[in-house]
Amino acid sequence: MSKAKKITLIAAVAAMAIVLTAIIRFPITSLPFLKYDPKDVVLTTAGFIFGPLVTIVAAVIEVLVEMITFSESGPWGAVMNIIATLSFSGIAVAIYHKKRTTKGAVLSLVCAVLSLTVVMSLWNLVVTPIYTGFPRAEVVKLMPVIIPFNLIKGGVNAALIILLYKPIKSALAGAGLTEEVSSEKNATWTTIKMVSFVILLCLIALIIYLRSGLK
Repeated sequence: MSKAKKITLIAAVAAMAIVLTAIIRFPITSLPFLKYDPKDVVLTTAGFIFGPLVTIVAAVIEVLVEMITFSESGPWGAVMNIIATLSFSGIAVAIYHKKRTTKGAVLSLVCAVLSLTVVMSLWNLVVTPIYTGFPRAEVVKLMPVIIPFNLIKGGVNAALIILLYKPIKSALAGAGLTEEVSSEKNATWTTIKMVSFVILLCLIALIIYLRSGLK
């Protein structure tokens, strides 16, 4: 794929994610800062077909545009958005490109849901008190809401990806858009880097949380 085509592709994926997030964005708990949106469906599906780079760059573009347009949570919300998306879509795409089978897709999405839930639980402890004003001890008490929210959000998006991936891939193939397949070596390194990134995110959040105390 040429550089121009890749830039166009990334822009198109980011645009679709932005539009869907603007249209379909709503709270599914009593906490207004926990909102469901389907952008990870677009970003992950595109990554399954075209590779991790498309997912990562499109995710950053989507989050930045969302922050300066319709987001109500500002820069901190953008930080949480990019962490959530990379924890879900980044992990799913990295694992799938290591094992490009139906079982690989299911495994990658299960890992993505678990990754999202663990990472966002930790980062909510760190960031939520900053931009909501809630005491950290109160955020700990909200974990019975935050954890199921991320499990549900991740599970719904994973189910939609399973349903939509093959039809979208077939439609793109019919339109003459070929997929970009990572080499085995690149796929292995991508998986290692994404898993390491998620572990690092967890460690950073845990260290900040432990050092700050329950204030």
